[in-house]
Amino acid sequence: FYTTYVIRSVRGLSELVHFFDRRVIDGIPNGLGVTSFLVGEGFKYVGGARISSYLFLYLFYASIFLLIYYFYFTNINFTDQ
Repeated sequence: FYTTYVIRSVRGLSELVHFFDRRVIDGIPNGLGVTSFLVGEGFKYVGGARISSYLFLYLFYASIFLLIYYFYFTNINFTDQ
C-alpha cells in the first residue's frame, strides 16, 4: 500500500516538477539567448558591419518599445473612481 500510493505519487510529482523546471524555467533564458544570438546574426548581414546601422536599429527598436510602454501604462487608471 505505502509503495503503491505514497511513493509513486511523490515520484510522479517530482518528475512533473523536474520536467517543468528543465523545460519551462530553464527554457525561457535559453530561448532568449538563442533568439538574441539569431537576431545579432541577422543584424550583422543587414547592417553591413557598420556601427551607424547597428546604432540606428538599436535606437529605433528601443524607441518603439518605449512608445508601447508609454501608451500602455498611460491608459491605466489607478484610482477607483
